Amino acid sequence: MGVKAKSKVHVRPPQVFVNFRGDELRENFVNQLVRALRKGEINVFIDVHELKGRTLKTRFTRIQNSRIALAIFSKRYCESEWCLDELAMMYKQMNEGKLVVIPIFYNVTANDVKRACNPGRVADVNGEEKEFTTLFKKMKEKHANDPQKINRWEVALKSVTERIGLSTEVYGYIYL
Repeated sequence: MGVKAKSKVHVRPPQVFVNFRGDELRENFVNQLVRALRKGEINVFIDVHELKGRTLKTRFTRIQNSRIALAIFSKRYCESEWCLDELAMMYKQMNEGKLVVIPIFYNVTANDVKRACNPGRVADVNGEEKEFTTLFKKMKEKHANDPQKINRWEVALKSVTERIGLSTEVYGYIYL
């Protein structure tokens, strides 16, 4: 009776899903972040690895296969319905204890994001409405016929911004 040889199975580390506004951050901050994470042998997923023409459902599967998600909020984040839909899925997974979500505030503050969800407090202390809020209002107007979707976005934005995260306001620009 021969000894059965053990085969080495390469186990990939848990996946980190990065949620961000591509047009605004892909070529600078996100590229540096992904490079640094990969240098540390962290399995990272960003949308450039997804085949063009795939649906949002494919991204949801990527989120479900992740253990950690980075939600990178930026001034133009709310221009993207996909960003908001991904965030709502991340929130759902987080609530089920399946995902750790870490917010990163890139040139916006947690308060900017929270104010966007609070119709009574959209202006900052100087009475100005921030770009994040303006774009979120436009997105809500575009989807006014789907109040459940808007509610999912608002709940996710409020909840995720309550988590401990990183901010360029506190840490300056994060050089990786």
